[in-house]
Amino acid sequence: MVDLPTATQLLAFGNGRIPRPASAHRTLLAEGVVLADYDDPGHVFLVTVTQVPRVHLPTGSPVVAQVDGVAVRLVDVELAH
Repeated sequence: MVDLPTATQLLAFGNGRIPRPASAHRTLLAEGVVLADYDDPGHVFLVTVTQVPRVHLPTGSPVVAQVDGVAVRLVDVELAH
């Protein structure tokens, strides 16, 4: 399970796939809040990460449909914001 502090670190500081300007910096201000400064003279970014619970909806009897000749059965519905 990923908790809020870990999710904030992953989202704000990432895995380094996208290079950032050498003078850019990111600062963790609070749990779920990161200041991202990419050395733009006009603005900085304030990133807020919010943990949202998943909601499972009952499907009752499975819904069956045909998609391109393949039978599809809906067995679970999950909403995550």
